[in-house]
Amino acid sequence: MISAFTSISALLAGVGIMTLGYGFLGTLLAVRMSVEGFATFTSGLVMAAYFLGLVVGSLTAARAVRAVGHIRVFAAFASLFSAATLVHVFFVNPFAWGGLRFIEGYCMAGLFLCVESWLNDRATNETRGSVLSMYMITTYLFGGLAQFLLILGAVEGFFLFAVTSVLASLALLPVALSRSPAPSLPQARVFGLRRLWEISPVGVGGCFVAGLTSGAFYALGPRFGAVTGLDSVGIAALMGFAIFGGLVFQLPLGRLSDRIDRRRVIIGASVLLAVFGGVLSALVIGAEAASVWHLLLVLPFGGMLFALYPLALAHANDHIDPQDFVAASGGLILSFSVGATIGPVAASGLMTGVGPSGLFVFIGGWAVALAGFVWYRVRTIGALAADDKTPFQLTPRTALAVTELDPRSEDDQLSFAFEFASSPDQRKAA
Repeated sequence: MISAFTSISALLAGVGIMTLGYGFLGTLLAVRMSVEGFATFTSGLVMAAYFLGLVVGSLTAARAVRAVGHIRVFAAFASLFSAATLVHVFFVNPFAWGGLRFIEGYCMAGLFLCVESWLNDRATNETRGSVLSMYMITTYLFGGLAQFLLILGAVEGFFLFAVTSVLASLALLPVALSRSPAPSLPQARVFGLRRLWEISPVGVGGCFVAGLTSGAFYALGPRFGAVTGLDSVGIAALMGFAIFGGLVFQLPLGRLSDRIDRRRVIIGASVLLAVFGGVLSALVIGAEAASVWHLLLVLPFGGMLFALYPLALAHANDHIDPQDFVAASGGLILSFSVGATIGPVAASGLMTGVGPSGLFVFIGGWAVALAGFVWYRVRTIGALAADDKTPFQLTPRTALAVTELDPRSEDDQLSFAFEFASSPDQRKAA
């Protein structure tokens, strides 16, 4: 573990700084749009543009890396992200901000691809799991800490945008000064989406709902806090402790799912997500600041919210041949990303109709729908034996390249393209 950490410590430092920047920018923009009087639905569209850029970048950024190399692409995307952050201050309108969010999402896809390719190159078959866990912990830890940068200044000014830009620029240093040779990217491998659905409807559906709900919370959670009276500390706590909850609860839920039917754990997490979200909404509305009760509820709420994706991924992996794992995992990340793009738009429409609590109605409604669908599968399809399962693994939802790090994979391969042609299913669907 120590030797694995030493070999990637510089990269993890860059990831941490980068996560502080992009993790804070989303919250800053959501609160600023509320202050500027942007309509809720407009805010949802602007925030969804980031996830759309992330999807497009995940599918196309590898071409740039192959053309000019990792270091040049990382430097170019980090610089562009830094510049786009500052441009927000000069053009405060939804059209400009939507375009900038798309650019920022595209840049982050390229940055994730570079970092994750480097991490995979540094990892061995024996250290993959440790490297992936350290990477996941870094992204969640610094993503949670990033939310508290909101208390450093007024959202109406230039200072907080400048802080974000500086962080994006500083993330360049550990990578630009690295003496390690840049890794090569494998050729793309195709895995049919229809085949993926045939193998694991719960896996695909769970990843999609995880994208819908977490995308909506990331994009509109800060706005919910702003319009319900939370101050900067309260908004930071709402977002930060939810992310910390994702870090704390994933492994216990994952280990539980190794012992019993994973689908039942998904059902339980979905139901609890709806319950915690409903109670949290009722407590926060009208409050002037976050209290200890809010923080106690936000932790398990975030834990259930961010556990859905790795649980769904683990369930799908139980039914996928090891040689197909990387390509199939790429499809599941794509399913998550599409859901994350739709979530902010759909949730903002509901918030427009029913008020701020519409965010948690949206999240809770989809969580209950997922629980109902998975319960139907439990009643109609038997559970796998414990010996047939793959061990649960902490997994971030970043870019397609992260699938190569997962120790459950037997091959080093990436998947950036997907076909919709069906093929015979070789294993029992679940």
